[in-house]
Amino acid sequence: MMPDNILIILGGGCAGLSLAMRLASGVLPYKKVIILERRETYHNDRTWCFWKVDGTHLTDLVRHHWPAFKISSGNLGNTVDCSPTPYQMIKSLDFYDCAIETIRQSTDIELHLGQDIKHIYQDPKGAWVIETDRGSHFGSVVIDTRPEKLEDTKPVLWQSFFGQEVSCSAKIFDDCIPDLMRFLPGFDDGVAFSYILPFSETEGLLETTVFGPQRLTIEDLKARQNDLVRIITKGNPFEVVRSEYGALPMGHFKTNGLNLSTYFKVGNTSGSLRPSTGFAFQRIQKWAEACSKSIRNGTGPLHYAPDPWHIRMMDYLFLRVIREAPSLASTLFYAIFKKVRPDRVIRFLSDLGTWRDCVAIIFALPSMPFFRLLWKNLNVPHKGSPS
Repeated sequence: MMPDNILIILGGGCAGLSLAMRLASGVLPYKKVIILERRETYHNDRTWCFWKVDGTHLTDLVRHHWPAFKISSGNLGNTVDCSPTPYQMIKSLDFYDCAIETIRQSTDIELHLGQDIKHIYQDPKGAWVIETDRGSHFGSVVIDTRPEKLEDTKPVLWQSFFGQEVSCSAKIFDDCIPDLMRFLPGFDDGVAFSYILPFSETEGLLETTVFGPQRLTIEDLKARQNDLVRIITKGNPFEVVRSEYGALPMGHFKTNGLNLSTYFKVGNTSGSLRPSTGFAFQRIQKWAEACSKSIRNGTGPLHYAPDPWHIRMMDYLFLRVIREAPSLASTLFYAIFKKVRPDRVIRFLSDLGTWRDCVAIIFALPSMPFFRLLWKNLNVPHKGSPS
């Protein structure tokens, strides 16, 4: 088939599949949509969590939800009631299965697995040529959802995490309330905390997370993770059901990718991640919904809509303070959840924050670290600052 009016989606991860699901539900302005994914099969390799707020997508895939969560640092602990907007979890394999089944029902969309992309270029007639280890594909429009190579990104901070889903022979989760942040002392590589999601009294996800200037590997996190599992399981026999690892770039920086009318970069450095938290799933769903509508209306694909300037600035300053004074991190996060109404914090973290929500969060934080940072950086341009 000639490449006229063919859309190629590079990457069949969360973003690529989310867009394809929307495109599969109606008439397409393209002759065909082709999704190229490197992996051969899909596994339960991720856990996506978010609060159920106005406009939350794919809630029918939610596997677990909680009416409250905890934030703790040393002897300080705070349980936050979020029952009006419960914290929810989707297992990646449930999402993959749903997306693949939806795509399978469309005669206009093809998902090609095991496609390792080797080279991308535009021929003299303007058609895009995607060369893979299993042959070439040709298209008129390309949406590139692949994450940037980690070594090519320079964020303000990295969020590195290593988690294990465990099943224990004893009841190890008494209250079944998630620990979103249980801060850990004495970590030289950045701000460390445990992230604990109980699925039942005997099962849950235990995860060690570090916000730091360097990207950490599983080996870097393994000792802390082993300590966490040992503490939670309390010496009782347990089984590791599965593991997950990731390193997310956090912060504002510019992408050096192509910016053409027929080539759209929408990976992890192009707006899918909330800079200050790493939350991505619902942002991706909102983009997929808007992008699919734009395609159907005949105006073509969309990039991620930028966050409002004041949100970008707040996120950037927050990350810079944590980078320069990591010992303050637990104080800052604890202050936000302790002093600000839960609905305000949840809206802010869910990209729905109002000006009043932002002001409440600003006044809940100690001002001196931010004034010091602003003074230090006054009139000094920074590579990667918000734009």
